[in-house]
Amino acid sequence: MPYYAYQCYVNDKFLGWLYTHSGGEISFTVQNIEWCLKWKTEKGAQKQFDFYNGRWEHSTEGGYLKISLLPDTFKSPPKHINKDNYLNKDEPLTFSVKSTPEIKRWLEVERQKMPGPNSEIISRKFAEFIKLECQRNAMTLEENLERIDVLDTDYADIMANSADVNFELQLVKFGMDIAEARTKTNFISLMKHKPNTKEEWEKLAEAWEEACGYKPTAYHFSLIEKLLWTNSEVVE
Repeated sequence: MPYYAYQCYVNDKFLGWLYTHSGGEISFTVQNIEWCLKWKTEKGAQKQFDFYNGRWEHSTEGGYLKISLLPDTFKSPPKHINKDNYLNKDEPLTFSVKSTPEIKRWLEVERQKMPGPNSEIISRKFAEFIKLECQRNAMTLEENLERIDVLDTDYADIMANSADVNFELQLVKFGMDIAEARTKTNFISLMKHKPNTKEEWEKLAEAWEEACGYKPTAYHFSLIEKLLWTNSEVVE
C-alpha cells in the first residue's frame, strides 16, 4: 500500500522525511523511514500539512515541507515496533575526530581536571554540553515569554497554530492584543497568495472583514491584485 509523508527541505535541499519524537519535537530521517509521519491518502496528509509546515519553517528559519509518496521499497512496520525504544537503546556510537594541535591541547587540559582516556573525556564533555543546551533552551523560552509579556499557554498556541509565528510574535511584542494579533496575522498570510478557488476567495474576504472592519468589494480586490499579485505568484 502506498503511503504519503512530508519531505523536509532547507534552502531547497532535500534533507529527509519528517517524524516526531515522543516529546513532540520534530526532526527528519533518511534511512529510518518507518519512523516518519505518514498517511494512506494525500487528502489525509493535506489536513495536517499547514500545522507541520509551520513548525518546520519556524524551527529551520525558512525551511518548508512537501507532500510526497514514500519510496516503493517502504513497507509499513509492525505495530508493536516503538521507535523511541529503538532510539533509547544503549548502543555504542562511533565517530572520528580529526586530531589537531588545538584538540590535543584541549584534551590535555581536560585530562588534568579528571584523568581518563580520550573517549571518556569526550563523552563527559558531551554530557556537559547537553545539560548546558537544555538550560539555554529553558532560559530562551523564559526570556521570550518575559520579553513579549504573554502567558506560556498563549506562547505555545502561537508556536503551534500561527500562520506566521515570527510576525505574530512581533505584533504581540509591540503591544497588540493576542486575539487581534492572530486576526491580523491570518489576514496578512492570506494576502501573500492570490486565491485560486471560490472557497479561497471567501476565506480571504472573511479574514479581510475581521481584520479591517469592513467587507471588501471587487474594487478592493482589483487594487490588491495590481499591487501584490500581478506577475508574482507569492509575496514574500
